[in-house]
Amino acid sequence: MNKIIPYFISLKLLSSICLLLIHSIAHAYTIEANVLQKWFASPTSHSFSANEVASLEQFYSARNYQAVWVTAKSKPSSFAIALAFIADAETDGLDSRDYQLQRLQHLQSQLDNSAHLAVELELQTTHALLTLTRDLARGRLPAAAADSDWHIPQPIFDAVAFLLKAINTNNLQQSLYDLAPKKPSYQLLKQALARYHEIASTQAVWTQLPDAPLIRPHETHQIVPLIRKRMLEAYIADGLDEYNIAQHSSKKYDTELVAAIKVFQTQHGLNADGLIGKNTLQAFNTPLSWKIRQLRINMERLRWLPRNLGERYLLVNIAGFRLTAVEHGEHILNMRIIVGREYRATPSFNSHISHMILNPYWNIPLSIARKDL
Repeated sequence: MNKIIPYFISLKLLSSICLLLIHSIAHAYTIEANVLQKWFASPTSHSFSANEVASLEQFYSARNYQAVWVTAKSKPSSFAIALAFIADAETDGLDSRDYQLQRLQHLQSQLDNSAHLAVELELQTTHALLTLTRDLARGRLPAAAADSDWHIPQPIFDAVAFLLKAINTNNLQQSLYDLAPKKPSYQLLKQALARYHEIASTQAVWTQLPDAPLIRPHETHQIVPLIRKRMLEAYIADGLDEYNIAQHSSKKYDTELVAAIKVFQTQHGLNADGLIGKNTLQAFNTPLSWKIRQLRINMERLRWLPRNLGERYLLVNIAGFRLTAVEHGEHILNMRIIVGREYRATPSFNSHISHMILNPYWNIPLSIARKDL
């Protein structure tokens, strides 16, 4: 049987290797406290809003206007830690360009004992970290603005207080990398995103399947060899053993492929009946770029959730029509559910369960009677 073992290079490892090439700041210039204090007395940069200047001043006033990044005191370089953290934002589905990574690298390379550039590098680094830590801790977007049916309060996070504590306790690196959610679901998405980024970097193009009538198990159809090829591509991307099927030219939809299709359908929130219809073909034909976008969106949604859901909770996957019961970190129940249609969608909310009704009577709600019947 011709099977392929997938091999991936960690995106974080690649990031670390690249960062080895970044030179530490030449500590020939250290910003004096009176220089920063003078800047805040009359801000000269047009790149910060009034609110951003206020956050920066809150941060530096708490430090008596002592510099953090352009200084000879920190070993290893705090700036190197900050830059590595910003470069690593991609692994959490964020865009390092939103945190001025290239601008910071450019300022570093042009520092050359310039007071003006030194102050700009110091302030821009702090601003980037305040923004990135806030985005990781509670989400980049306002949840209610991005999803009108979202009614779960976003986590509260004070970026200034967090960064001050991380620096004052000499625990900057660990504090930064502890920020992202530690939920298993988030970590699985993060791992999948790294794999998909690696595949995208090779310019890989997945096999596209043509439209076909419903294909039932053990039937014969001319696109079955293409489905086998596409399934092997899914194995390389996702590493699920069931996808590592034999490659041959037979057009029969055999038992091994049926088992793989059922796992694929489950993974993509489809009815795992083994029937290859339009929804399964559409899932196969989803472009890699769209899959990456989906992962980034779902990681953002997970950042909107409370960090601590408790020891026992129910989690409803509205898009996947599933309910999961979790107790002490273990999934003890997973079941299908019914959710609202797109035009009358089920809202996202959190609440304590007060009671449960088993085998309830069900009469047609007035809204459905009016709108649907």
